[in-house]
This record gives sequence, C-alpha cells and structure tokens, in this order.
Amino acid sequence: RGRGEERAALTREVRDAFARLTRQGLDPNDAAALALKLAAGIAEWPLDVPAFLGAVNRCKDASLRSGEKLSEHLGVSDAIERVFSSADALNSSFIAPSERRDRARSDGVGEDDGGDDDSLSSEETNPPLDPATRRVRDALKLDFDELLDVYQAIESLGSLFVGILLASFARLLESLGDGPTAWSRAGHSLIRLVLIVLECPALIEPAHSDVLGSLLKLVASLPGGAKDAFVRCVRAYYTRERFTRTLVVTQQFVTVRVYDSRHVIYGGVDVAVEHASSFLRVLWRANAAVVGGGA
Repeated sequence: RGRGEERAALTREVRDAFARLTRQGLDPNDAAALALKLAAGIAEWPLDVPAFLGAVNRCKDASLRSGEKLSEHLGVSDAIERVFSSADALNSSFIAPSERRDRARSDGVGEDDGGDDDSLSSEETNPPLDPATRRVRDALKLDFDELLDVYQAIESLGSLFVGILLASFARLLESLGDGPTAWSRAGHSLIRLVLIVLECPALIEPAHSDVLGSLLKLVASLPGGAKDAFVRCVRAYYTRERFTRTLVVTQQFVTVRVYDSRHVIYGGVDVAVEHASSFLRVLWRANAAVVGGGA
C-alpha cells in the first residue's frame, strides 16, 4: 500500500511538472523527459523565461512602490543566481522547440550579416550536417534567441545585475573543475554550458576578463574528443555573426592581456593567452570544417 501511494504521488508530481513545463513552451517530449527527472530529484527547474522577462519589466515600472520594486529586484537577482550558477538548472533551461532546431541551421549558419569582413566566415550556402554533427545539435537543444533575450533583459537593469550574472558564472565555472574532470562528468552538456556562458554580451568588457579567462582555460584543457565535439557543435549552431562576435571577444581578450605587462613575469608567456590561442584554434577548426566539409 505504501509503495502504491508513493507511486501515485510520483505520478502526480510528473504530471504537474509536465503541465508547468509545457506552459513554459517546452515540446511535449522534452517536457516529459525533464518532468521525470524533476520528480526523481535529479534535475533542477529551468528558468521560466516569460515569467523572468515579466519580472524584469516590473523592475523598471516607475509606478511601483519602493517595497514592490525591491521585491521584484530580489526575485530577479535570486533567479539569476539560482540558474546561472547551476549546471543542472542551465542545462534544463533555454531548450529550443524541435521546429526551431530543425530550421536553425538552414536559417542561420552562413547568413550574411551585412558586413564586408570575409576573413573568417562560413560558406554562403549551408552544407548539410553530417550525422555526428546533427546528433550533437539535437542533443544540446539550445535556444540562442531565448538566451539572448534574457541576457539583454539583465543588461537593461544595469551594472549591478550584470555583476550578479558574472559572479554566478564564476561560481559555475569553479564548480565544473578542469576540462577532463568536467567532461567526464557532464559529457556533451558541458559544451552546452560553455556556449551559454560564451554568448553573454558582457564578456567583451575587460572588467569581466577573469570570467572569460576561466572559460577559455576550461575549453583549452578539454581532451581531444571533447574538442572534436565542440567543433561539431559550433558548426551546427553558429551563425556567421555569432562566429565573428566570438572571435572578436577572444581576440580582444588576447590584446588586453598582451598589453597589460602585469600578467607577464620575467618575459615569460602569459598562460591566459595560451588558453585563448588554444580556443581560437578550436574556432578555426570549426570554420574550416564548414568550408572544407569535414570535422
């Protein structure tokens, strides 16, 4: 009898979680899989993006009384810390609907962003994904549009909330450990986390170079198989604009480090520059894979 009651309670939890997740916009299949994990206690709740964006807008509502506005600010800051410092919560968040994943590659990669810089670009037409690359893309299910909406909303609240976001990233990266350890624990979901953090617009600011440096160090220390998977993932997901932006952010990091003599001891090599150079080689491999049709 007790076992039957437990089973019934678990079923209710799964149903409630499934209903909530589908209201958040997840596909039924994705929602069902995540609902089972949530009910079993092996996953964390994803960010409810519509609710979060609504809370951000209320933070900027001049008609709110000070107490109400403070409550909204605390709610937003708590959500940022909960989600962006947790690998489990992030990997449950920003899941792209299946129809968006199906057209993301055909609508995005290789599109012209209007610029004249052809020094690093994918093909103007999009070659079909090889099976291994498609499997990586389908496994990650990352919704870049939704992610960028959240980052822009956080930035609209000012430097305090951006600082909360970057501090959460720092805790996340510290919890992951080095590349081999993180890869053995997380597998392809580690690449998803790297892409989520890397997409943050604030990383281009030199003030946040410590977080970017930690991220580049993590990628540089990944084992060869993980870097191969990263190459396939970038090929599957990155538009020309996103590719160029990532390149610019990394190159600026290198430039700032090279010109800041405090990071070079007795004429030695700055290890952070070595990490960035290693990451740039991974980006180059991803670009070459598109142009050359290989991985």
